[in-house]
Order: sequence, then C-alpha cells, then structure tokens
Amino acid sequence: MHTHFRAALQQSEGFRSREYVDTVGKRTIGYGFNVSDRGEAEFAALVGRAYSGEVSIAEAVRLMDGVLAKTETELLARVPWIGSVALEFPVRYSVLLDMAYNMGVPTLLTFKATLAAVRDREYDLVASHMLKSKWARQVGRRADRLARQMETGVAA
Repeated sequence: MHTHFRAALQQSEGFRSREYVDTVGKRTIGYGFNVSDRGEAEFAALVGRAYSGEVSIAEAVRLMDGVLAKTETELLARVPWIGSVALEFPVRYSVLLDMAYNMGVPTLLTFKATLAAVRDREYDLVASHMLKSKWARQVGRRADRLARQMETGVAA
C-alpha cells in the first residue's frame, strides 16, 4: 500500500484507542475498524488477541492494513475493470479504495451512476455524484477532499 495513501486514510479516519459509536451507529475502534459489521473474531484474527474495547496504534495499523487488503481484493473481484483505473490513475483509484474502506464494497457498489462515470472517465461527473451523496453528508470535508482528487487526479 502506498505510504501517502495510508497516511491520508489514517488522517481521514482518525485514531481512537477505545471503542466508540460512529455517525451511523456502528461500534468502531482504531482507524475506523467497524466492530459491528466485521466482528470481534476478525479483530482477533488481524491483531492476534481477543477484543477488549481498546487498541494500540500499532494494532490499529494492523487492523487497517488487514481491512484494506480484504477491501481491495473484494473491490477488484467485484468490479474487475477498476484494475485499469488503478494502473492508469492511481490517485483516482485510491479515492475509490478510501470510499470502499469507509463504507464497505457492497455499499460502494450501490453508487452505480458514480461507478459508470468512473468507467467512462467522466471525472467531473464522478466528483459531482460523490458530493451529492448521503455519504458526503456523513463524512463532510473528507468527501470534499476526495471529490477534488477524483476530479483532478492529484493527491491532496
């Protein structure tokens, strides 16, 4: 995983050492690890110990890296053409990966018009769709930053 992307994702998610409830009511810890959906068993598998409601920064990084690897594998399996975006436009691909990490691949796949615009390389339209979504209202400035990166192809 590119170092810049990991740092940007860490900044977007923020670190919390203790479990909290996120904006949509999910139990969350570390750098946005969704305990409600992923479960304590996945936490234990990725960190190597039982879930306790607390996490160190090093453990949170392991969680993030594990979830990113699974997210990327699922995204590429479910939308194979995104692999060409990854090769041609790595910043735009990182935006999709950030969104998938945040909301999950199944939810990202409901952004049908947005993904069609990515496939068609209509990046202004992609950014517009992103900013009009419920997701954008939930994540605020993160959506603004990611939409700008999608539009320009430049990491910010």
